[in-house]
Amino acid sequence: MPDRAILVCGATGKQGGAVITQLLASNADFVILAVTRNASSPSAKKLSEKSSKIRLVQGNLSETRALFDRAEEVAGPTAKLWGVFSVQMPVGFGQGKLNEAQQGKAVVDEAIRAGALFFVYSSVDRHGADSIHNPTQVPHFVSKHEIEQHLLARTAALPDGAERMRWCILRPTAFMGNLTDDFFGRVFVTAWRMALGDKPLQLVSVTDIGWFGAQAFLRPDEFAGRSLSLAGDELTAAQAAERFKAKTGREMSYTYEIFCKLLMWMVKDVGYMFQWFREVGYAADIAALREMHPGLLDFEGWLETETIRDLLDGPVFWIQAKADALWFELIATDAAFMHAAAVAAEAYSIRTGDKETTASTRQLLHHQSKALGLIQERLSYSQQTSIADATILAVLYLAFHAHFFLDYQIAKNHMEGLRKIVDVRGGLSAFNDNTKLVVELLKCDLNIALHNGTEPMFFTDTMEFMSPHDSIAQHQKRAEGPEAHIGWKPADCGLGSDLSQAWDLVRFFSEKINAAARGKRQLPRETLLFAMISVMYRLLRMKDFEATSVNEAIRLGLLAFSSHIFLRLQGVKVSHSYLRDTYRDCLLHLEAPDALPIRVWLWLLMIGSLAIFTSADDSWLLPWVRTNVELSETTNWDELRGRLSSMPWIGDLMDEPGRAIYLAAMSLDMKSHPWLK
Repeated sequence: MPDRAILVCGATGKQGGAVITQLLASNADFVILAVTRNASSPSAKKLSEKSSKIRLVQGNLSETRALFDRAEEVAGPTAKLWGVFSVQMPVGFGQGKLNEAQQGKAVVDEAIRAGALFFVYSSVDRHGADSIHNPTQVPHFVSKHEIEQHLLARTAALPDGAERMRWCILRPTAFMGNLTDDFFGRVFVTAWRMALGDKPLQLVSVTDIGWFGAQAFLRPDEFAGRSLSLAGDELTAAQAAERFKAKTGREMSYTYEIFCKLLMWMVKDVGYMFQWFREVGYAADIAALREMHPGLLDFEGWLETETIRDLLDGPVFWIQAKADALWFELIATDAAFMHAAAVAAEAYSIRTGDKETTASTRQLLHHQSKALGLIQERLSYSQQTSIADATILAVLYLAFHAHFFLDYQIAKNHMEGLRKIVDVRGGLSAFNDNTKLVVELLKCDLNIALHNGTEPMFFTDTMEFMSPHDSIAQHQKRAEGPEAHIGWKPADCGLGSDLSQAWDLVRFFSEKINAAARGKRQLPRETLLFAMISVMYRLLRMKDFEATSVNEAIRLGLLAFSSHIFLRLQGVKVSHSYLRDTYRDCLLHLEAPDALPIRVWLWLLMIGSLAIFTSADDSWLLPWVRTNVELSETTNWDELRGRLSSMPWIGDLMDEPGRAIYLAAMSLDMKSHPWLK
């Protein structure tokens, strides 16, 4: 009978390497197929020298079928694949052609095809028992949740019997190994201290992840079908610093808080992660884990057994995409960009919940003064640098800051300057190779226009920016298919042709986003850009409707919807005062309200509540929602959601808060409500 073989992904990395170390320490009777991208690398050679049980498999997870075929060749006739340890790098770390979720799902599929009988997946904790149904809003957490769901679905669909692949999911919390004495390690501990304050964070050693991974293979009957959140300690940043000094005799290494704010603001994955740490956090059962594994390392135990010097071979954070990485590199190479980004980061930090202090205001003003001085100096002596991307981004960040703090005139001045620079460069069409920059530019332009009720700066050449294959006509044709007007036709209410086309386009983009969510796909930035151009700028130009007409109500509803989808800023509910006030007045004084079907009324009210209205509007909004729910003859949220989903509606983004609005409205005491008296 052939020997059992375990394929270990990331064998020369932290987790895969730890699993192999623990399997060898247990003298496990397995052939270890160690996956490495380069079998000739020093780390791979060092690994193979540890034991004759280890056989190197060169390959990468972007070519999963070829990887498993190669593993079968390496195993030879004397060994058969029995187990798989699967771990993927977060987005942006050399995955190749496939992203993290695609890689993880492909490993599951190939493991089943190859006849593996036990699968261990290293995921991430998402608040203990909630993890199974809680993807969170942290992008790389979402990817791991998708992989988990795929693993469960694929194995559940297999026929019962001895050959059915069983599984175990490990969900580590934050790695103790993140505390490296390098730039990224310093950013981590500084962000931990800054973002969480007195809230504790759970941590786990990679050694213990390896122990649980190895034990799952060694005791499959005990671990099969289990999901374990892994942590060895829970402590605040201050407690960690105190224990670190007590054990090592030196202080923890920190960096400037501004670098952390910049990273959290510029890199969505990092910003969302620390926001989630603060608002929700990990929830592993450490006491139960220690019963299973008495040697589970707490922070002090980890400091005693692990050498900091050995933990310096990997960055903690990742950059979401190549363009984001280039932007972040500008911080170290362009002083004007760095100071302007620092201004925007300070503004973002204040707006997302941190209290504004004298020190933070002083720091903000310092960076603002430096940025303005450097930009003015640059504009005076060199056209090449004055119109460079770094200059555009620096001015853009200053415009965002002015918008955050409601200084319209300053924001307008910055946008006028950007308009001139873009014109000198040849208009927006000159930026076809930098979609990210154009997206951020138009987001700022639209945010300012919607807040102040002013003309956007970049309408005139947005149409020119679209490539020929993205013509309005083509998208309209697809949007006007037989399913486009399920339940309601805009023309039935007398909507103008341009507004009807805008409605159809918004529905089209909604369906595209929903389809991508169902298929677990990401949409390219070009889709966002086209939506902003083809819908929002056109809606802003439709100013001939009466202020309380049905046409105006639909136009404003579409603007509110589009701003909620396309202009969202991480962790910030953007203020669009003009749009909010205009929309409220239109709804409250609408002429011929009976011309609108109940489902359209419900959509207008729900979108307003989700996108722009505040709690101050609940007194009139919630009774109105309830009245229309009752008139719709729906009896629960699922039925109402079904009606709303025939309109422009993004399920992943709107279902949960929409349900909260529904429950709040239906719990009202209508007889005593002051708005109805």
